[in-house]
Amino acid sequence: MVAKFKMMSPRLQGVQILDASCTPSEYKKWRQSVRTAMTADESWPHCDGTSVCPMPMPSDQCALKQEPQPSLLEERRVWVKKDRAVKLDLFLSIHDDIKTDVFGVGPPLPPSALTAKEMTEALDKQFSRIPFNFEDYHHTYCRFLNLDLDDFSTLDEFHDEFRALLQELDDFGHGLPNIQACSAYFSKLRCCQNPWVANHIRAWHAAKTPPKLADLMREAPAWLIVRPLAVRPSRTNLRDDNAGHVAPPTPTLTPTSASASASAPALVSPAAAVPEAVPEEHEPDEEADNEEITIHAAPDA
Repeated sequence: MVAKFKMMSPRLQGVQILDASCTPSEYKKWRQSVRTAMTADESWPHCDGTSVCPMPMPSDQCALKQEPQPSLLEERRVWVKKDRAVKLDLFLSIHDDIKTDVFGVGPPLPPSALTAKEMTEALDKQFSRIPFNFEDYHHTYCRFLNLDLDDFSTLDEFHDEFRALLQELDDFGHGLPNIQACSAYFSKLRCCQNPWVANHIRAWHAAKTPPKLADLMREAPAWLIVRPLAVRPSRTNLRDDNAGHVAPPTPTLTPTSASASASAPALVSPAAAVPEAVPEEHEPDEEADNEEITIHAAPDA
């Protein structure tokens, strides 16, 4: 299987060529890399629509109606030139199949009828959603359910993975609403042991508006508070610590020593060898009977 995003963009540093078979998550990563590369030279505003082509001001807003805006033509020329450069950056950062399928033109030049913003919107429409596949969605959802706080070394790493999985679910068109996402977030932070989570749960109904997940992540407590099981000794740890201490052995009575102790009193005094009275509820064992017979037979010898 050929790896996706194998070739690099000749125009944008660190940006890989967008493959025609990319998934929504892969497209999102590509889009983010394009934005990062274009932020340095202030090109991204042409893609998100922040930068618009200068237009003439209404005549009633001009201070001098008889004097036109002298810099308008120059401003428009500069903007159009910049927008063409941004379009070329985008065009050379996508696969040739995308160029023909989405924009209807082939290399080497981008479509002249579209702006950089319109090209970005066309790519978003093409790759931000894919036909729903339950098996793929199920695998992503199971990864989200099995997300464990103990698998991450920092809270920021956990937040990044939590957001990424939520975004993947949303890419399938079945993302979690804010309430469910917040509830899952509380559960991942051990809602039964974390006082910060307990306070937010109690204050949920008293709030005028439900809190947003992004706000909760910014307010999340320190890492040691979130992970009480990792810093407090548990019963399991105590059992492990005591496992190294071995209790002193209990003296055991061997058959040889038992025979010696049973025969020694018979040589000194027959009365001393008489066994103790056995309680009524317990019958004397066979060994005691044998011992008594041996004692009474000793004087005849």
